[in-house]
Amino acid sequence: MRPVLARPYPDERELVLLQAALAGPEQAGHAWQRWKQAGGAPERADAATARLLPLICRNLAARGLEDADMAVLRIAHRRSWSSNQRLFHAVAPVIQALAEAGIETMALKGAALAVGYYADPGARPMDDIDLLVRHPDGRPAIGLLRRLGWTVDSTLPLEALLATRHAVSCRSGEHELDLHWRALYQTSDDERFWARSVPASIHGARTRTLCPEDQLLHVCVHGV
Repeated sequence: MRPVLARPYPDERELVLLQAALAGPEQAGHAWQRWKQAGGAPERADAATARLLPLICRNLAARGLEDADMAVLRIAHRRSWSSNQRLFHAVAPVIQALAEAGIETMALKGAALAVGYYADPGARPMDDIDLLVRHPDGRPAIGLLRRLGWTVDSTLPLEALLATRHAVSCRSGEHELDLHWRALYQTSDDERFWARSVPASIHGARTRTLCPEDQLLHVCVHGV
């Protein structure tokens, strides 16, 4: 039996939410009201919807639109902003330590989008931070993370891990960092990504992110 794949496109209710998060004043306000009239309630939002609430809050507030649920939206935004700041604060020393060890890093996924495109880090909720290093730097990077007190979530021998995986999750207290040595799930020539990458900063620690064209590709691949 073939596996059942998740829907690749948003349904009608999700499209309305995206309009509330991204559209101009009139369309955003109307979209938000349509979503609520169809039974939507921010305090009962599922996980996927809840991730859009901080961005909806920013969009409606920036357009000067007020709503009875703005208090709930502002709480969602503040919670996201606070969580992201704690995560940035925990990961910045790792980025700095890797740089001092001669290991260049590149922020991927949520962190790259939050600092590069959202203008407000609280508008893009994150559960973890994804950092890419070059494949030959995977071994020393994992060793450095362990010395810094991060736990590597894998029972595989290091050689097998680096040969068969593209990344590994690491934890320190409440914080999670996914260390990547491949930008994609498949084996790829990441030097093209590195060559086109652009400077970025996370909580004062200098790193890099994918260029806009490669960022779009990576978002699409990760979304699928």
